[in-house]
Amino acid sequence: MCCSRLFVFTLWAVCALIPLEIHASFNGLWRGAGQASDSSGWSAPCERISYHFEQTPTVLNVMGGEVKCGDYEQTFDPVSLVIRSNKLFYEDIEVGTLSDDALEIFYADEIITLAYSFTKVRLSGSEQYVLNYKEHQSSQDWSIAVEGQLIDIPTNSVH
Repeated sequence: MCCSRLFVFTLWAVCALIPLEIHASFNGLWRGAGQASDSSGWSAPCERISYHFEQTPTVLNVMGGEVKCGDYEQTFDPVSLVIRSNKLFYEDIEVGTLSDDALEIFYADEIITLAYSFTKVRLSGSEQYVLNYKEHQSSQDWSIAVEGQLIDIPTNSVH
């Protein structure tokens, strides 16, 4: 009887620690370049697109981000998103989805709509991945789209 209770407790403890769904990690500092264009016809190359992610089985921490395309500059403050199944939540509001190879973050209200997409692609014949990045922001009278390709930068080589 004692041993069977210990076995059940141990099995329960092990199962409680294993997430029901394990997603490929987006961990790392991702940097790259791309192109931006807006609804007025303006366009510019993006000399810098970077995002830093730290992911656990239950939380995706966006440690920060930056997009610089000509005169367009955007920085992103750190935010923690809770992972539930394949959905991402900020303060119990669903704000995105997560799968093995895709991360999408979205927000909309009466003033602005934001959408960010990261698709992880393995380079042919390599262990290295790239992130295909898409950003779209729109309001009633303006919109901008940014696309780029990011690579994982080893954090010990960052200055």
